[in-house]
Amino acid sequence: MFEFNWLGGFLEGWLFSTFVMALIILTFKWHQSWTHGPENAIQKIHQGIIPRIGGIAIIGGLWFTCLCIPSVLNPIILPSLLAASAIFALGFLEDLTGSVRVTYRLLLSFIPGAALAYWTGIDLTHLGFASLDNLLALPWIAIAFTAFALAGVTHAFNLIDGLNGLAAYSCLWILGGYCALGFIYDDHLVLQLCLLLGSPILGFLLFNWPWGKCFLGDGGAYFLGFWCAWIGVLLVERHAQISPFAPLVISAYPIIEALFSIARRSLRGKSSGEPDQGHLHQLFKIAVIDRWTNAHKYIISANSLTGLLISIFTTPLIALGCIFNEQQGCLIALFLAQFACYWGIYHWTSAIKVGRSSANLD
Repeated sequence: MFEFNWLGGFLEGWLFSTFVMALIILTFKWHQSWTHGPENAIQKIHQGIIPRIGGIAIIGGLWFTCLCIPSVLNPIILPSLLAASAIFALGFLEDLTGSVRVTYRLLLSFIPGAALAYWTGIDLTHLGFASLDNLLALPWIAIAFTAFALAGVTHAFNLIDGLNGLAAYSCLWILGGYCALGFIYDDHLVLQLCLLLGSPILGFLLFNWPWGKCFLGDGGAYFLGFWCAWIGVLLVERHAQISPFAPLVISAYPIIEALFSIARRSLRGKSSGEPDQGHLHQLFKIAVIDRWTNAHKYIISANSLTGLLISIFTTPLIALGCIFNEQQGCLIALFLAQFACYWGIYHWTSAIKVGRSSANLD
């Protein structure tokens, strides 16, 4: 077992992240030409020119903590951080240039996950189905599947990064679920990984929510998704009693958003990686939250209120995923129920939006 200075580890990451965020915002006028992202992006629903490199503060806070307390960190953390940093660099390049095609980013994102699985010897070797488990008994298939799972969740997080606090709060609740499992199974590695990411996220949120002074960017969203996905892999492989579907349920929201977006775009004859304004958080803001804020003159912005509310809506499922972490049948039912809820809310908000658009035209 590895001892960990919980308070020290928390404060170091939080303070460094807060410092970097303040520095980004105070110096924005000097770097805004290459850090604010495209102004005419179709998926953009916020106003103004705002830096979208907040991921630097999160990854910086995590690296700073690891450099300050290297002797108490589990040996797996360094390769984990190196692989996640490679994922961050891939997204950060898109943040700065806006010209890296999504296909290239998706393919390249498989490499850090495969390298990490090979380096640490930790990969997904079972899914609870005999035929699939026989395939995963082959090392290279297990590594390839692990890389696929890590890349999938990595890009799924990028799809929910559209409103103040949505991706960051969603990540915190997922980390909270993993922390609970870490305590239940006395897994100090999982607890360290959760704390190392959670503390700099709080520093980022001081400036991102509710004021929206800086956004995660693709690099930050990729980093959060990869880190959360890797913790899920570690939990399943270090504790055989935990069903592989427990991390799936705990991370259900971004995964379902990704699956639904791919299906929706494909049915409309569009590329699955083509951005649009058809995500649930965008529809919910336009159809529901905008009406509340306009009617009641809330001080908090619609973007911030939507981001927080949608992330909170996911917490009951995360709690259930932790409670039934060993019961695969129940977990599969929970995931399907979450997908059904998503589908129902999506069509409800879509109908409201269409109805409001028709009324405005009349």
